[in-house]
Amino acid sequence: MKLAYVTAVLVVLALRVMAQNSEDAAAKSKVGALEQLWNQAYKSGDTKALDSILDDGIVLVNDDGSVQNKVEFLAGVKSSASHPSSQEQQVSPESLNVPSSGRLP
Repeated sequence: MKLAYVTAVLVVLALRVMAQNSEDAAAKSKVGALEQLWNQAYKSGDTKALDSILDDGIVLVNDDGSVQNKVEFLAGVKSSASHPSSQEQQVSPESLNVPSSGRLP
């Protein structure tokens, strides 16, 4: 009886771990896809796509330390798209690592 209980507990724990790993993989995949969408939309100046991707409460920190809210960022993207001579920024990361379960690397 005791052995059956221990075996059942171990099976349940194993199933929970497997389910968590599956959820982690799905979340990682979604984050990676959103990152690619963000990069493509930013490069092409697609403010409509960026508006749908970004949360209204986002705060962006630029390389120089200045900050922008969503409205300011989208206005800047729109302005840059209308001035083809403006300096193009690199927005394609060389690699992307999405940590598991909210843990930072």
